[in-house]
Amino acid sequence: MKDDTCDLSSCFLCKHCIPEWKEVIAVRKKTISFKKGEVIFKEGDKVNGIYFLYSGAAKVHKQWVDDQELIIRFTRAGDILGHRGIGAGDLYPVSATALAESTACFITNSFLEKTLRADHAFTYRLMQFYFAELQKAEMRMRNLALMEVKDRILQLIQGQPMKPILNS
Repeated sequence: MKDDTCDLSSCFLCKHCIPEWKEVIAVRKKTISFKKGEVIFKEGDKVNGIYFLYSGAAKVHKQWVDDQELIIRFTRAGDILGHRGIGAGDLYPVSATALAESTACFITNSFLEKTLRADHAFTYRLMQFYFAELQKAEMRMRNLALMEVKDRILQLIQGQPMKPILNS
């Protein structure tokens, strides 16, 4: 890992915070670069904070049975990493690995909490992000249970989100 410079406008945090808060972010955040294949954080590691990816790509994955990994999601610039560990205890429940050279803004748990208290618009946007993540997860679970394997594979290859089979 090496430290780089953030433009204070590209990541989720900087895009959605109030302008006055950017000066505070500039002082408190840490910009970290990851090489392809480098682990960003590992399942079971202590949660220290949250990452806002502003370049590159990563996969979020979980250890599964017989040393297999379950890929939870793929991320790209503008996405958030480490949010699953916030409020879920002291340990990350998943891992994240860079799929390409990537750069992220990292903020500690304590600074995230201060940001949430100081910037209600950012708090609202982060809640919207969590709601969207929950809806996607529920759709994936429903499709895993109801969709035929060939249909799931076809949609994934085509890069399309899995469409629900049943109307609810």
